[in-house]
Amino acid sequence: MKKVKAILWLLIIAALGFVVYQNREFFLAKQGMHLDIFGTAYASPELPVGLIFIGFFFVGWFIAYLFSLGDRFADAKTIKRLQQTIFSQQSAIDAVKKDIAALKPQPERAAAAAANPVESDAPEAH
Repeated sequence: MKKVKAILWLLIIAALGFVVYQNREFFLAKQGMHLDIFGTAYASPELPVGLIFIGFFFVGWFIAYLFSLGDRFADAKTIKRLQQTIFSQQSAIDAVKKDIAALKPQPERAAAAAANPVESDAPEAH
C-alpha cells in the first residue's frame, strides 16, 4: 500500500509539474495585486503569478487548519473520555471474572480429590 501511495503522489506531482511547464509563460508573468477597502488602497509589488498561487494555497491551508482546530480539541476531549470509560469497564470486567473464577470449582482440587479417595471403614478384600 505504501508503494501505491508513493506512486500516486509521484503521478500527481508529475501532472502538476507538466501543467506548470506547459503554462510557464503564465506562471512566470509578473502581476501586482491591488486592494481597496473603504477608500484605503493597498498595493503589492509585482510578483510572478506562480508565487501568488503558492501564497494563496498556503493561506487557504492555514485558514482551514484554524477552522478545524476547535474540532481537534473536541475530538481529543472525546477520546480522553472514551478511554476513561474503557478503563472503568475493563476494571468491572476484571472484577466479574474474579467473581466467576471464585465460584467455579478449582481443577487442582478436583484432581487431588480423585487421586486421594476418602478411606472407608470397610475392610479391604485381598
